[in-house]
Amino acid sequence: MFNTRFVVFLAGAFCSSVIFAAGGDVNSPTGVAPDRYVYYPGTEPLKKDEIRLISCGTGLPAARRDQATTCWLVELGNGDKLLFDVGTGSMANVAALMIPYDFLDKVFLTHLHTDH
Repeated sequence: MFNTRFVVFLAGAFCSSVIFAAGGDVNSPTGVAPDRYVYYPGTEPLKKDEIRLISCGTGLPAARRDQATTCWLVELGNGDKLLFDVGTGSMANVAALMIPYDFLDKVFLTHLHTDH
């Protein structure tokens, strides 16, 4: 048999017309999170004294199917883009940022592993 409290909880959760999500109200099941919680590359300019740090890979040297190995992109407000430890699979994530490769001319390897 079903737990009555659980069924009532589910009915209440799905019948609500407004659900509070991280950052604001979502009014429909196909609604979109507020813009301030979504970042699209190239849509947010950096001021001269700001830095943006993007993880393009966080995996271990032993590659996993869906996780790129270590890679960090540091974007500086002066336009410099620094790429640290370009691990296996991370270039697909860098490419997804749609940054022209001409801008990625500062590459650093902080240590030597089999993944980079």
